[in-house]
Amino acid sequence: RFNQKKENALKLCSVLTVIHNTNSQSYAIYGHFLYRDKKDKKAEEQYIKSLDINPNNTDVWTHLLFLQTKEKDFVKIQRTSSDALNYFPTDPLYYYYNGIAHYQLKNYKKAIEVFKNGLEFTTEDNIFLPDFYSSLGDIFHKIKEYEKSDSLYELSLSYNFENSVVLNNYSYYLSLRKKNLEKAKEMSKLSNILDPNNGTFQDTYAWVLYQLGKYNEAK
Repeated sequence: RFNQKKENALKLCSVLTVIHNTNSQSYAIYGHFLYRDKKDKKAEEQYIKSLDINPNNTDVWTHLLFLQTKEKDFVKIQRTSSDALNYFPTDPLYYYYNGIAHYQLKNYKKAIEVFKNGLEFTTEDNIFLPDFYSSLGDIFHKIKEYEKSDSLYELSLSYNFENSVVLNNYSYYLSLRKKNLEKAKEMSKLSNILDPNNGTFQDTYAWVLYQLGKYNEAK
């Protein structure tokens, strides 16, 4: 019965886009229903049609970027977030997506530029602020500017000390350089407390313990 109602709703949405084929909201609504039904590719198509008619809808841009992030299609994410920034040049969310895309595409210089530009529009209470700093920390580690990387991780953790991903990455990178190993151990331990079933975090903790010569614990 539920499945039948769902199919009927999708059919009605499809009809809506035919009758109101110049109304951006009809495509957006259809996209939302398809997204809820886990038809991501079709939802993406409807969101794009909606934005072609009206590109001034942040909700649709955000849904589209979320879908492309699920696909891990960073070329698409880079292009879509750049387009979104043309219409919303002060929205830190689109800088964040754009910076992540450039980072994943190994455009490190451009990624740094994008994140720094985004920080100009990111307030102290913005939930993305620690993510901007930690992402910059990742990039500076990649280009071997370790002091900058460490300071950015510290800055990120000063806003959210319970970010298990940042704790793991920072501790792992310290251990690779055999620097501040006791600090790395405490951060890695905390990341495992926060996310106890994460094999990647367990691996980091074992590696840090190994670097400290605590072989039995590491094993």
